[in-house]
Amino acid sequence: LRDTVYRVGLVGISEHGCRDTTYQNVTLRPDAYAYFFPDKAQGCGPLPVTFTNQSFNNNRNEWRIDGVTQSLNRNFQYSFPQRPIFDSMYNVTLIVASPYGCRGDTAHQEIIVKGDPVASYASNKDTFCFPDRIQFYNQSLNAYRFRWNLGQGTTTSAPNPGVFFPKNPIPSRDTTYNIWLEAMSASGCRDTVTGKMTVLPYPVPDFTLDVDKGCSPLSVRFINRSQNARSYFWDFGNGFTAKTTNASHTFYNRGSRDTSYRVLLTTYSLDCTDSVGISIPVYRPTEAYYTYERVNPCDAGYFDFKNESVNAATQRWDFGEGSVSSMTDPRHLFPASPYRDTSYNVELHVTSNRG
Repeated sequence: LRDTVYRVGLVGISEHGCRDTTYQNVTLRPDAYAYFFPDKAQGCGPLPVTFTNQSFNNNRNEWRIDGVTQSLNRNFQYSFPQRPIFDSMYNVTLIVASPYGCRGDTAHQEIIVKGDPVASYASNKDTFCFPDRIQFYNQSLNAYRFRWNLGQGTTTSAPNPGVFFPKNPIPSRDTTYNIWLEAMSASGCRDTVTGKMTVLPYPVPDFTLDVDKGCSPLSVRFINRSQNARSYFWDFGNGFTAKTTNASHTFYNRGSRDTSYRVLLTTYSLDCTDSVGISIPVYRPTEAYYTYERVNPCDAGYFDFKNESVNAATQRWDFGEGSVSSMTDPRHLFPASPYRDTSYNVELHVTSNRG
């Protein structure tokens, strides 16, 4: 740490035994000694490191990283870059020299920057129209812990979450959710990736009708009250369709029992479609029919009527001369004229149990 002085003497002797002596001081200057320490030797990048120089007997400093000079200052700060997945090792060298030009000294330190994880994900879809369960597939590398924020209130640490996204609250425009994934490596290093989930505008189908059930033939008028729709398709459930905004249709039931037709309105927006439907019961029709015969051609005019109507629950007979009957198979006496033939218009009105 300080000079060392040596006194060197030279004694000369002649051939006659005479002597003489001379002296000279030799000074040895101390060497410089290199020593430093970092505030951290490893970590996640970018890794800022402060190097404290504790060398002594020096007035020159040269800092090198992997052989490349970075600074001539006494102390040194440097931010070591990271790279994905793999660790990076950097060799830091300090070279010092004394003020007297004596040989220098060198100190070394390795700095390790841990490999970053690479956050990445995919999903089964990134745009949709209606409430849907979206599956996220984690494709991160060099990671074993995760944090998700799925933008609609859900946070999770599951590697591959599946989450339900609600229907667009504003059907006339896009609704976008921001997706955020953070991946963490075993060394505690982190990486993040972001994305978007878009719920598209969708139509809102709706309609009213003037009658929702009845006997065949049943005529129905449909009033379209849909929103955010560009086009329409009506399916009346019996093979007939229409593409008009509003629609009218007559339903028939030619079977032996009541039936029901499922009417479906499909609406289309720019990207999405939605449907709404209703079932319309159409009751089988009532068919009035009867036969008759005169009880005795020579009597006063009794006739027997046979009700052979189809799907009739009640009946009403009008015999055309002011009298009526609700019997199923009535016998009726018609007044006769002794002078001329008399004709009566007999009507049978029947009603089913559906009215």
